This record gives sequence, structure tokens and C-alpha cells, in this order.
Amino acid sequence: MHELAEELGRSPELFPFALDLPGDSVAFIRLKKSEYEQASFLDTRLLTPQTSQRALAWTQLGAAIDAAQLDERCGFIFHIGHVGSTLLSRLIGAHTCVFSLREPMILRTFARLRDDPVQPRAWPDLDACIGMGLKLLSRTFETPQLAVIKATSFVSEIAAELLARASAPKAVAMFVSPESYIATQRWARISGRLRSVSSRPGGPALGRPTALRHPGGRDGRARDTGGAGHAPLLQGT
Repeated sequence: MHELAEELGRSPELFPFALDLPGDSVAFIRLKKSEYEQASFLDTRLLTPQTSQRALAWTQLGAAIDAAQLDERCGFIFHIGHVGSTLLSRLIGAHTCVFSLREPMILRTFARLRDDPVQPRAWPDLDACIGMGLKLLSRTFETPQLAVIKATSFVSEIAAELLARASAPKAVAMFVSPESYIATQRWARISGRLRSVSSRPGGPALGRPTALRHPGGRDGRARDTGGAGHAPLLQGT
């Protein structure tokens, strides 16, 4: 237990990758600082045939977190899809005082459990588990850094709950107008179909166009709909 507490308190190298619900445990993998920086998604896309996992029971993990005296101290980026949240996360993470994490899978699982009608019976201590998870995600490689977590889009459904926690985290909310969002989704589907056709054997080669007409405006320029942008920092009160 002493060794586990020391390792958890030393750095975020031991990353809480996934919740094992039937086993009432958490699966950990090892991530270097460079791997955190490169990863756009801290989920199954991290795994390779060489990845080894280590499962820790919640009871054992809770005791180690208490022994390591981990603090819950983090900020959030909440967003809808396709608004540049990954870019913002990388830009913020370039600052020496910030440690960026992008879409940790355990936070997504917590959001799903909160919506599950059988959750109160299956996970009576969900609030405590969320607190332990946030303490693990708050660890950084450098002492003065703040962990800023870009959540998966539908984790925004529990944003109010996360911002109301005693640690009083702050967050940025990213959004666009419905018109821009629908246009972006349509554009993404069209682009995906073009790439799919081009990649087929014997498919047409798609050269680089001289100009692209974005669906947001008739002249190919982004259209100001009056609803695009981001919310200011939100205080969890």
C-alpha cells in the first residue's frame, strides 16, 4: 500500500484508464508525459498490443489516495462536438502552468452511470468514486501546474454537478449556434464520403481544391450567426 500511495502521489504516470464495473475496480495503464501530450483521446485508442493493465479494487485505491493525500484540483473544458475543443486544449496545455488531459474515459463512464436507473443500487458510493477519480485526474507532472480536463461532449450533462463540488473548479464552455452546428455536421459527412470514395481501389483521385465553399456561408467564408463562441469562465457555485 505504501508503494502504491507513493507512486500515485509522485506523478500521473499511472493513469486511471477505465472502470471495471463488474469487478468493482479501476484499470490503470502507464503513460509518459509525451504520451499525454500526443493523445487526443484518453480512451481505448491509447491501447496497443504491448499495453499492460493493472486492476485496483476501489477499497485499495481509496486507501492509497488518502495515504498519498491527493487533492481534487482541476479545471474543465465542456463543449459540444466539432467546435475546436481539442485545439483549445492543446493551446492551453502549451502553457507551462497547465497539464491538459483530453477525454478521459472514466469521466465518460461516471456520466453514463449517473444516468443509469439502476445506479443507486449498483453504485451507492458513486459520489465518492467520482471524487476519487477527479483526485487521480488532478495529478500533474510539475508542482505548480493545474490539470485542465477536456471532457467528452456528453459529460457536459453533469457539468453543473462537477462545478458545484467543494473544490470549486472553473470551466470553459464551448458552443456554436444550432445553424452552424448542423452545417458542420453535414460538411463532415460529405467530407467523409469523399474520402471513402477516394480511398477505394480504382476510385477517383481527389486533388487539392483551389477553394472550398464552407456550408456556413454562400461565399465560402465563415458566417457570423451571432451564437458562435465560448462562454466565459464559469465559477462552480
